[in-house]
Amino acid sequence: MRPRPIFLAALLATAIGAPLFRWWLAGLEATDRHVAALHARAREDAQRAASRAATQAAQQLEMLRQVESQRPWFHYQDWFHDPRALAQGIALTPSPLASGPTSPLILANVQIDAKARVRILERPGEEGRLGWLANVVAAAAPPCEAGPTARSEIIPETAFDQNARSLDYAVALQNAQPVAAPRGTSVAEVLTTSLQWTTVEGPEGPELMALRCVRAPDERRIQGFLVDRDAVEKLVGTNLHVRFVPGAPAGSGAPLPLPGVRWGVSVSDVALVQDAIGRGDAVRRQFRRNFALGATVAVLAGIAVAALAMQSERLARQRAAFAAAAAHELRTPLAALRLNAELLADGGADPEGMKRRARQVADEVGRLSRVVNNVLGATKLERGGLGARPVPGDLARCVGEIVERQRLALEAGGLSVRVEAERELPQALFDPEALAEILSNLLDNAARHAGTGAGCALVMVAKGEGGQHVIVSDEGSGVPERMRRAIFEPFVRGDARRDGLGLGLAIARALARAQGGDLELRATPSGARFVLSVSEA
Repeated sequence: MRPRPIFLAALLATAIGAPLFRWWLAGLEATDRHVAALHARAREDAQRAASRAATQAAQQLEMLRQVESQRPWFHYQDWFHDPRALAQGIALTPSPLASGPTSPLILANVQIDAKARVRILERPGEEGRLGWLANVVAAAAPPCEAGPTARSEIIPETAFDQNARSLDYAVALQNAQPVAAPRGTSVAEVLTTSLQWTTVEGPEGPELMALRCVRAPDERRIQGFLVDRDAVEKLVGTNLHVRFVPGAPAGSGAPLPLPGVRWGVSVSDVALVQDAIGRGDAVRRQFRRNFALGATVAVLAGIAVAALAMQSERLARQRAAFAAAAAHELRTPLAALRLNAELLADGGADPEGMKRRARQVADEVGRLSRVVNNVLGATKLERGGLGARPVPGDLARCVGEIVERQRLALEAGGLSVRVEAERELPQALFDPEALAEILSNLLDNAARHAGTGAGCALVMVAKGEGGQHVIVSDEGSGVPERMRRAIFEPFVRGDARRDGLGLGLAIARALARAQGGDLELRATPSGARFVLSVSEA
């Protein structure tokens, strides 16, 4: 490459590569910030979900504790006697807890009396699985002390005795056995504390319970309920995985504002993080696509600019070469014209010499005419103004006439031409003037490439595929294989060392196509063969 194209390529590479590199770095940084913001937003969403779940769970559990705190102490058994009832004798009623807890958040209600008898009122289907409560409830029992939330009531001792012996009475009544009603008119004070939250250790880890103490003159009972952790998780669960856990939750979680215990909810942010990762990957893919598209457009634009610049430089070189070739082409016949004109003006030559000088003048004028015609043809070719008006005619006869008009000039240049034609050819469509211009250029090229010795050219007119062909063959140096595709382009010469403007073949092909035909170069072992095709009338 020449220094200027190399410099231009380096300049364009820098002008395109530097902004693209800065765009890539800035885009990666912006994408990373966006992805980090997506991850942070995912964690914030999980934390907000945990806070909402913790608040909702605490409200529901506190409401449950308050409601259960109002439950009478005598409900924690299969049968009970309502101390406020007016009935005399043994009066027993099935407990509302006999068939299980009344709230879906409670897994079991439990009571331990003064005789260490444990009564666990489980949810149906949980029978036998909660025996461990007997060992932990007594140890976690709150003190039986009067307080602002404790309730005290005065009931007959007989009523307390009936509740204490309700199961025995119920069995006796079911078996139709006589039961002696307790007698006595003394009264007893029963103190019932409010339920308090406490954490007990279960077989599968800590569990949340609410316990209270019931105190009578000669008896002390512990009552309460066990919270169903799965039910709490379902109650406050969202589309995220929520866990009801003891202690301070790790990660995305929030504590429950429950008095006396430390429990919380933990929210798994896996789904949110996975969603953030997916959205982040989508952002990265979109940036890469945009960058690839922008880089492709920029590179293509750079290539187009470089191609235009190189094309402009190539055209400039071709124009400079054309100007030099045109000057040379004009200078040579002009010098010959001047010399012959001076000799003719002196009148010193014999008649035969003057005739020869006059013929040389005519040849040089013809040569000048071809140069001028090619220059004018190049101008028309560049503007797209080359045209032809084909008419029906005898192609073989017209070709013979054209060759005969140029024979003397061609033979003077060292080229002998032979014309052959098939017989009885139909009429063809062609422009005689354009045909003369095409043959003139082809034969002139054959004369230029004939070499130092005498050259031969054959012009054949034959019927071909789709019409008729005029085949011009010579035995000259031929066209190099590397030049065969470009030989019909303007300013291209098969051999730059020979004279010529590099316009003849370009004009010839343009004229051939203007009259509905074409001009092609066919491969031959030696020399060159050009085939002009025209359609039949």
